[in-house]
Amino acid sequence: FKKDEIIFYKNIFDLADQIKFYSKKDDLRKKIAKKGKFKYFKLFNGTRISKHLVDTSLGKNSSLI
Repeated sequence: FKKDEIIFYKNIFDLADQIKFYSKKDDLRKKIAKKGKFKYFKLFNGTRISKHLVDTSLGKNSSLI
C-alpha cells in the first residue's frame, strides 16, 4: 500500500498524532480510506485467496501480489 491508500505510524505517539490530524481532515481521511479499500478488495478477493490456498497446499509457487 502507498501513503495515499493507508495511514502508517511508527509508534504509539505517532499513532496519537495521526489520529488527531486525521480527525480534523474528514475529506482527506475518506479519500485515503476509499483508495485503500479499493486496493484491498482488488488484492484480496475470494477467488485470488482460494487459488493461493490451493496452489500453496499443492506445493506450487503462489503470490497474492
